[in-house]
Amino acid sequence: MSPSSRCTSIVSGGAFFPSRERSSSSSGRSSFPTPSPALPSDATAFQVRQAVQELSAEALDDRKKFGTTLPTRFIEIAKSSPRKLAMVESSGKELSYRKLLIAVLILRSKLVGRLEGQKYVGVMLPAGIAGAVSNLALAMLGKVAVNLNFTAGKESFHSAIAQTGLESIITAELFLTKAKLDLDQLAPGTTVIDIAKVLQKEVKTADRIRGLLKSFLPGFVLKRLSGVPQDPDDEVAIIFSSGSTGMPKGARLTHHNILSNVRSLGQVFHVMRDDRVLGALPFFHVFGYTVTLWFPMVLRMTAIYHPVPTDAGILAELVVKYRATIFLSTPTFYRAYLRKFTREGFSTVRIAAAGAEKLKVSLANQWREKFGTDLLEGYGCTELSPVVSVNLPDVRDRGVRQKAMKEGTIGQPLPGIVPRIVDPDTMEDLPPGEDGLLLVKGPNVMIGYLGRDDLTTEAIKDGWYVTGDIAHLDKAGFLTITDRLSRFSKLGGEMVPHVRIEEALQEVVDKYTTESDTEESEGGAQVAVTSVPDEAKGERLAVLHTTLPITPKDLITEVRGGGMPNLWIPRADAFLEVDEVPRLGSGKLDLKQIKLIACERLGGDSS
Repeated sequence: MSPSSRCTSIVSGGAFFPSRERSSSSSGRSSFPTPSPALPSDATAFQVRQAVQELSAEALDDRKKFGTTLPTRFIEIAKSSPRKLAMVESSGKELSYRKLLIAVLILRSKLVGRLEGQKYVGVMLPAGIAGAVSNLALAMLGKVAVNLNFTAGKESFHSAIAQTGLESIITAELFLTKAKLDLDQLAPGTTVIDIAKVLQKEVKTADRIRGLLKSFLPGFVLKRLSGVPQDPDDEVAIIFSSGSTGMPKGARLTHHNILSNVRSLGQVFHVMRDDRVLGALPFFHVFGYTVTLWFPMVLRMTAIYHPVPTDAGILAELVVKYRATIFLSTPTFYRAYLRKFTREGFSTVRIAAAGAEKLKVSLANQWREKFGTDLLEGYGCTELSPVVSVNLPDVRDRGVRQKAMKEGTIGQPLPGIVPRIVDPDTMEDLPPGEDGLLLVKGPNVMIGYLGRDDLTTEAIKDGWYVTGDIAHLDKAGFLTITDRLSRFSKLGGEMVPHVRIEEALQEVVDKYTTESDTEESEGGAQVAVTSVPDEAKGERLAVLHTTLPITPKDLITEVRGGGMPNLWIPRADAFLEVDEVPRLGSGKLDLKQIKLIACERLGGDSS
């Protein structure tokens, strides 16, 4: 197989984005990007691969001219597959695509007057049909959804509301009561729209009849309803960054951003109409918003929802009951699922993908041993809509095996996404295998941060998003993340990576963790590395951990014996036991809170 043909196969499955939707403006014609300058005859396979990625990005971006938006695509799916099961949730509620379309049209009619003149509208609901219908209705009104992080704390919540100027929040009183959330304190002055009351008390028989009749209108008529966005470059959502290192920033994502990411995922996952996606991640997290809401809805799949991602037992039952085929979560939650899921019950799942945080080798090995399949690690950012790369099952075709997974990496970039590794100081390109700053280009790159042109200018350079991650790209196109640029300590003039230390410590901890330890602590002891100010050295390492199976001194001895440089090894008195290592609602480490605790315990300013 020649380098160019091999690259094309790896990058895009042998074809650039085969059409899954029809557009009246396309007339069935394919579109091709403007040819790039020819490569030299002695171009390496790596250079060919990069050129193919750039072409795929241009091809995907070119689809914008057909004018497809998220709601117009949803209308096409609902009209063409009205009886197909669209959404189910653990409460037992099920909706076909027709019933879902009717529910969206009815809610849309009840919101149009309430939201007049408002661009940004808050949504405060867990993963489920109510949250999905709310987001779909807002999209069909041309409103920008702001799914609020109800786990983030008062300060972050107030910041999100202030940045967006929210006047209204769609939620449910029952949810607020269960979650012990007081919107009078969290969002004073905003109008609360209780979706349950609206749909149960305000919707009359006449509304249902109108919704039913509208659902039978031709698709082109529904697409032209007042407010339905026609421009793919219109904003559809503000997703706030996790805030793991500071105050959350609002990423402005467009219809085209989300659609392009969904199309790329659909291609590498080889999506089929009978696929069923299980989602328990909240919609305020970009992974939940794109991959468990829009991904199934615009690719004609079924979405299965449960509001609590830690309810491993219920999720296991849902996998069996609805024969889920695609399962998406974070490594933190997968660790808990190991205990509750059975190999037989999980047999229908063909894709189990992990994102949002680093997948530890120990968890990957345990998963493979129990289920006989790989847990596929991927990578993404809020600002990138979000998925950049993912490992995939190896492909076998006519006696040829194509490697699509490489353990320890975050996989190969999706079609339409171009990675680039540069020197952080000079911004010059680095050769394959050399660590540098990861930049990403493609139609998935956000249009900017809400109200922060200064931060947007820093984050996006000539169309390239500066991820802040240190990574390298090997000759086969696999990406490996080394650390966050912000998760380094400068000790003795050397940059010391926190994640590498964390992984080494966790590996030793896991080795000494018994099955009873795992059951008692929902996955075993956890560690997190940070740094605190030090008068003599500028800063020093600190480790937060839950109850360890061995002493810090023994742990240090083991890590040192594994060849870790002495400069990288924290002192025994810098190991700080906590009841629970702070995490965000997505399962990511709450780096800001971790540093704050370490500074409080060891002294120093967390800023």
